[in-house]
Amino acid sequence: MISIPTVVNKPTFALQLDLLWYQHKKIYGPQAWRKVLAAVINRNEKTDNTLTKLPWDIGVPYVIVDSFHYFINLEDVNYTPLNTIVGVYQVLQYFDDEEVLEIIDCDQFHMYKHPQIKVEDNELIVDAVSEEWFLKSTSQLSFNVTPWLCSQHGIWNGGWMPIIGKAKTFKTIMVDWIQYTKKCFLTIKEPNQNWWSSMYGFQIACANNKIKMTHKEMVYLPGFNSIKPEHYICHEFGRIAETSWYKQQTVKRNK
Repeated sequence: MISIPTVVNKPTFALQLDLLWYQHKKIYGPQAWRKVLAAVINRNEKTDNTLTKLPWDIGVPYVIVDSFHYFINLEDVNYTPLNTIVGVYQVLQYFDDEEVLEIIDCDQFHMYKHPQIKVEDNELIVDAVSEEWFLKSTSQLSFNVTPWLCSQHGIWNGGWMPIIGKAKTFKTIMVDWIQYTKKCFLTIKEPNQNWWSSMYGFQIACANNKIKMTHKEMVYLPGFNSIKPEHYICHEFGRIAETSWYKQQTVKRNK
């Protein structure tokens, strides 16, 4: 399984990517080089200088990809989370259809070795912790999804990253994911909900393409849920320093 984080040129992303890569090297050893490919967005804002290489000396495998500005006209409205999706869209060309990928937020990292995960065709394995936390796409806020569903749609569960599936499954939904994210962004008026347009767009793309979304507990979210043995990923970089796990790792790293 290969992890795909998307990165923009901001100091916080340097810290996050450094931690992600450090953990991969510690956990997977020499195989770490084959288990991650960072998609580095060449510019986050329209006015940013265009990157030609990773601006930080981290050593992680990466490719430079185009910003969403090259793909979508949002009529001068800036929705930078689209960079996550277009970053994934562009790196899919490097993988065979059967390759299993893990689309991961840059503020997530592996705490332990990932379990052996079997994923079927037209299936994506997700963690629905965000649905319970704030997304509410199957309950109170389902109106952010339902207007865009086709008549014979499948089921969605509010799952989000990590998103694990075969490369060919991601290739099936990417164009729809981008387009429905744009539709959500232009129609959802409540600011907090609007910011999560890419997450609502993902639910719609999966449902309309009848992709099976399988929930699996994978993410420890400090301050929200309790850590379990099945949690091999930690989320929320800003809260990690509060955890006993991080304090132990920091002591080991500084020795």
